[in-house]
Amino acid sequence: MSLLHTYINKGVKYAKKVSSFLLITSLISVFLILSTRQTSSQTSDPITISSRVSLSVDDAEEALSTGSVDLSSSDLELGAEDGTSSTLQLVGMRFTNLQIPQGASILNAYIEFEVDETGSVSTNLTIKGQGADNPTTFVNQNRNITSRPATNASVVWNNLPGWTVTSEKKTSPDISSIIQEIVNRPGWTNGNSLVLTIEGTGRRTAESYNGESVNAPLLVVSYLPSGVPTSTPTPIPSPTPTSTPFPEGTIRFAVIGDYGDDSADEERVANLVNSWNPDFVVTTGDNNYPDGEATTIDTNIGKYYSQYIGNYQGSYGLGSFTTRFWPSLGNHDWHTITCGALGCNGAYFDYFTLPNNERYYDVDMGLVHLYSIDSDSGEPDGRDSNSVQANWLQSKLATSSSCFDIVFFHHPPYSSGRHGSTTTMRWPFISWGAESVMNGHDHLYERLDVGGTPYFVNGAGGNGLYTFDNLGTLPAGVTSVIRYNENHGAMLVTATTLGITYQFYNANSVLVDNYNVAKDCSAPSPTPSPTNSPTSTPTPIESPIPSPTPTLTPTPSIIPTPTPSGNQQTLTFTATEDASLYGSSPNKNYGTATKLETDGSPLKRFVTKFSVTGVGAGTVISAKLRLFNVDSSSSGGSFHQAATTWNEGSVTWNTQPALGSTFAALGSVVKNNWYEVNVASFVNGDGTYAFGVDSSSSNGADYTSSEGNASQRPQLVVTVLY
Repeated sequence: MSLLHTYINKGVKYAKKVSSFLLITSLISVFLILSTRQTSSQTSDPITISSRVSLSVDDAEEALSTGSVDLSSSDLELGAEDGTSSTLQLVGMRFTNLQIPQGASILNAYIEFEVDETGSVSTNLTIKGQGADNPTTFVNQNRNITSRPATNASVVWNNLPGWTVTSEKKTSPDISSIIQEIVNRPGWTNGNSLVLTIEGTGRRTAESYNGESVNAPLLVVSYLPSGVPTSTPTPIPSPTPTSTPFPEGTIRFAVIGDYGDDSADEERVANLVNSWNPDFVVTTGDNNYPDGEATTIDTNIGKYYSQYIGNYQGSYGLGSFTTRFWPSLGNHDWHTITCGALGCNGAYFDYFTLPNNERYYDVDMGLVHLYSIDSDSGEPDGRDSNSVQANWLQSKLATSSSCFDIVFFHHPPYSSGRHGSTTTMRWPFISWGAESVMNGHDHLYERLDVGGTPYFVNGAGGNGLYTFDNLGTLPAGVTSVIRYNENHGAMLVTATTLGITYQFYNANSVLVDNYNVAKDCSAPSPTPSPTNSPTSTPTPIESPIPSPTPTLTPTPSIIPTPTPSGNQQTLTFTATEDASLYGSSPNKNYGTATKLETDGSPLKRFVTKFSVTGVGAGTVISAKLRLFNVDSSSSGGSFHQAATTWNEGSVTWNTQPALGSTFAALGSVVKNNWYEVNVASFVNGDGTYAFGVDSSSSNGADYTSSEGNASQRPQLVVTVLY
């Protein structure tokens, strides 16, 4: 980086701290100097994405002698089933949702395996791809793998060293030629899937999805988008941050928290985030462990996320020509910050170029409007709901014309984690106009429902995970809907003109939580001109939290209904009857079991029944069936309306009630979490309602029954307007 470049950026940083006159004159000087410089096209750092086999139908073995296909093997024998020529087989692996644009330049690619069984027999393998744009899953059909067209490109993997340590990671040779041929296909599009196959002689035994899903084969690809130059020119510094242009109607961004410690777990989460190729990244604080120092900030942040940072001064690539990294301050970032009459100083402010005073700011993206708040006790403008900072936020939210106004900061107003709730930050975000609130501080993931609005604790970005030490401490009207601390991870938020989806994926790309909100944003009003200085507004009055009655509300796969005016009440009903039904024992009753089971093989399903009272003349505006999962599965089940003419003490497979067509389905579910589906189409007043749940998966999901743990029994949550 040139000395001139360094001085210019230091000048820009300093200019933000002084008067507007000096700011203007400094920027004029910058552009006069830059006008004499010769510039060249920007290059891009390589993008690395990964995808792990994520379903039991996404890896398979085919016996070459008979053509039979096995979808349920607990391991993958590369070469031969027993290492001899009589049991040679073809292994197929399908990798999904690959965020690689058509025609991208593939720099490197490989498959990572985990050793399931040791072996040293002489082994020689060949890797190929399926010559298809977006291949389907494997099926239990003769020759289902060999019948697929193969790529022209192939890679030889000969003379494999012995695999002598179980659970050790092994990587294939570079298979970029195969991936290149596939993404060059005219029908390839970003987000497609691809299939890779391996055949040969000998034997090496790797973990499969059915054996241990978190260690199933992993595809890793590094690429440059098509048309990106390969030279390395000097970038032009951006004196002030600008928002990134986004595809009309859609914005996708990642949210990470408590991440900046240069650890292997931070790297895993960063690989996950980068595989999404998000439009920008938001952080919920603690960006630079342990003390927010200048000596650690670039290795903690830029090493993993430099491609999103505007006006980047670090050592890991060129950064971004526009700011696409929007952090919030955490307590660890504050350890080395000092504040005085002229403002605050510290490595954080030297490293980032952010709007307003850089401690709290807003960014208007059009469809989405971001508001970063400083929740630390050291904030000079205060952190309670009557502070200068709060007045600024209230004014900003009041004048926003964006469809989705998202507030994020470090200390959570509500949390069941180790640190618990920060009551000072219980500002009336909802009544001020916020769509959602995102926080960190507790190193885990939790989604809470606060009067119908989602609050997220998302601090699993890399630093050590925490336990849920404050269960049962949330106030009335606040419900912990989803809790997860088994692995690190990040959120992916997708906003469109039809609504917004919040997803949390763990570092193995497994979807843990999915929450949807339907909202018509097709005709937004004009966006007001942005301002960068706090506006004095009347002191806000703290509003009580809506829904004083404790309820258990929103969650995965539900589209909330806007709340109409009137007297609204939420009623929660526990299942009066439920039972599992076994196809293998068609005349046996399981009404006293503590679990409700689903399976495609052997066949199992369950039915559950509720008695709704108290609606009277009221209007049902929302109804949700809630189930507590006790057995993780890639298939949470398919949901049907059921006849009510049965009782749990006698119902069997042969006497089961009639089921309607599927009206909802859950994808992957994780045990010890609540899941729910929208049943408002069926619940319209007082009466008896029943539902059936089944699955086509051989490893279907199980849920707590009405005979199980009292706090986990099936619920029907009905919201009524009187």
